Amino acid sequence: MPTVIALTGGIASGKSRISRYLAEQGYPVFSADEAARAVVEPGQPAWEALRQAFGPEYFHPDGTLDRARLRQQVFADTAARKQLEALTHPAIHRWLKTRIEASEAPLTFVEIPLLVESGRPPFVDQVWVVDCPVPVQKARAQARGLDEKTVEAILAAQASREARLQAADAVINTDCHWPQTQAQVDELLQRLKPD
Repeated sequence: MPTVIALTGGIASGKSRISRYLAEQGYPVFSADEAARAVVEPGQPAWEALRQAFGPEYFHPDGTLDRARLRQQVFADTAARKQLEALTHPAIHRWLKTRIEASEAPLTFVEIPLLVESGRPPFVDQVWVVDCPVPVQKARAQARGLDEKTVEAILAAQASREARLQAADAVINTDCHWPQTQAQVDELLQRLKPD
């Protein structure tokens, strides 16, 4: 089993950019978001469970999950969000674990945005928190086209910055230009190399 490092952070903190960089360096990088899409494909057990829990109105005519409609519902209703997480997180963790176990690389990364909220999976050896101030997150998220109300709802549903930092084995600050962020990642990678 490889050493597994989880990347986590709030919305628009820079996780995806760092994941792309790690993949460019040749490291396997698996994404909980990719897993979340895979486990709700028609016919999958989580798809069945969501259909029973939320009803057919949350699905497109072709049977696929209406992710935008469900996202709107769960960010507006805490009970619905908790129900969604209870139905999908175990399947997401199984999907990730299967891919990690199949990896022959000595070091593997998993991008898990909601790691603090869902609990650290037992297969994760270290947590690297991708961090920047909340105003920076808001500005970046809005620059991507999300309206202020949606951004506020997402931030309210996510763990606080303080809670994420407490869970960190390492912190990558992204409130800087990319070369400075990249240097932090390179330094952390260097520390993992055997002497």
